[in-house]
Amino acid sequence: MSIEFIESEMRFGPFQEENCFRIEQSGLYRRIQDGLKIPEFVLLRSQPGDIASVWIVEAKTSVPREGERLNQYMGEIREKLTNAIQIIFAGRLLRHPEAIHEFPRALQEFDLQAAGFKCVLVINGAPKQYMAPLQSALAKEMGTIVKTLGLDPDSVAVINDEQARNYRLIV
Repeated sequence: MSIEFIESEMRFGPFQEENCFRIEQSGLYRRIQDGLKIPEFVLLRSQPGDIASVWIVEAKTSVPREGERLNQYMGEIREKLTNAIQIIFAGRLLRHPEAIHEFPRALQEFDLQAAGFKCVLVINGAPKQYMAPLQSALAKEMGTIVKTLGLDPDSVAVINDEQARNYRLIV
């Protein structure tokens, strides 16, 4: 069964239900949410014969372009994406008992050791010329988690709705 949903005025999907975890809607998040920022969803993507990749997706309708507001904004995005990674790891380690029931099947079974991770910020309506500086800002902000977890240097991405469509994240 496939699912679609609207976040930040974009229709995400269709995704196979067993590959998509809407963290914000989960009982696990509701139980631990006090003071915890979280992104929209986690999506397990893979091609036949390929290594699975865990996409952690945050959606926005706008973003400040420079200065202190941009730094604060990117700090909040980093916090959300990092929290999601930690929830995935904690769930797979059974630190949260409800994860076994709430994580979709694919998220429970993927090879955690081999999987890639992709932290994605999707900004609806953002002009293409803003993407490179925003990409640099988020990559810098996410640098410590990328290093400590040994993630691929291109595991952080800032894209607009047009690019999200090309990645088949939105319709």
